[in-house]
Amino acid sequence: MKGFTAFNSEKRVFIIPPLTFNDAVKQRRRWLWGHLRILKEKLLPLPNRLRLAFFEFFGLGLFTLSTLGVPLHYLGLITMPETLLPFTWSSLLLWFGIRGYAIGKNMGLKHAITGVLTSYATVTLNFIVNAIGLIKGDPKKFDVIEKQWVD
Repeated sequence: MKGFTAFNSEKRVFIIPPLTFNDAVKQRRRWLWGHLRILKEKLLPLPNRLRLAFFEFFGLGLFTLSTLGVPLHYLGLITMPETLLPFTWSSLLLWFGIRGYAIGKNMGLKHAITGVLTSYATVTLNFIVNAIGLIKGDPKKFDVIEKQWVD
């Protein structure tokens, strides 16, 4: 909207993913609050804003309900109505199925099994990082994660 373009750097930049927990929180916080700002300031047309809000917050809600809800229910830490259990189980199994299929299609069965088993932990960690970013509030500035210049 303001005339900026991608790939407009004078030098090549190799962007590394966040390698520390603090960098991960910084990145996810920036992304999450950027999305909230887009919604609040109406920077996109309404259909795009609705799609962004749906996918952003439906994912966090579905994760909380199914991925955390199932184990917490069976550990006795929360009480969940019996009518919700089929939905939580089916969403959890669907998530594992899609994850396994996507990885297996590209990398094979061994990687698909490993990916499904480790994705529960990695997605839970991602949820925690997002929750911390939400609790910490709007960064109000663009915090940069370390970049390396490539000559």
